[in-house]
Amino acid sequence: MKTRERILQTSLALFNEQGEGAVSTNHIADEMDISPGNLYYHFRNKDQIVSELYDRYHTGLSSLLDVPSDVVLELEDVWLFLHLVLERINEYRFIYDNLTDILRRSRPVRRQFGFLLKAKREAALSLCAALQRSGMMTASNREVEDLSTSIVMVATFWIGYESATGTTGLPQTGGGAHQVMTLLAPYLREPERSHLATLADAYRQ
Repeated sequence: MKTRERILQTSLALFNEQGEGAVSTNHIADEMDISPGNLYYHFRNKDQIVSELYDRYHTGLSSLLDVPSDVVLELEDVWLFLHLVLERINEYRFIYDNLTDILRRSRPVRRQFGFLLKAKREAALSLCAALQRSGMMTASNREVEDLSTSIVMVATFWIGYESATGTTGLPQTGGGAHQVMTLLAPYLREPERSHLATLADAYRQ
């Protein structure tokens, strides 16, 4: 593996474990047993490392959020979709642990993160529309708009909540998926609402 890639992988692990704000380029170099000068040959500073890691995260998550407008969904499909999205977020969870500071420091990341939030909301709208078309969900257009915003808020900030409280007893990815699905529950018809409760109970076991 080339040194540049090792720097990125080591940085990601340290950022996730210790928090991006607590890790310096010297920490990264020490962990890799290389000189700081060797690290600076590949990256001018830590912000450049953060920016490149964010680009990888953004590209990977954006591909997941491309939900076809005519897709036919079952509840299990929605749950799987949420798992994949939240797993990707968890893989780069350092971004959300120090989100305000990272967005303040980097204008390009702030701009791209805004695009990502918009893509998340479009994906949520597409999922709700698919459930409406299938007859599994009953909601007005206004309710769908509000519901989609709530889905994005929970999916985006669940890891921060779980890290701060640790109160749910569920793994981060599964806990987030469960909370998003409970947002959908009041709008589901039977038997889908009962099916959702069964899925949730099975996950808690």
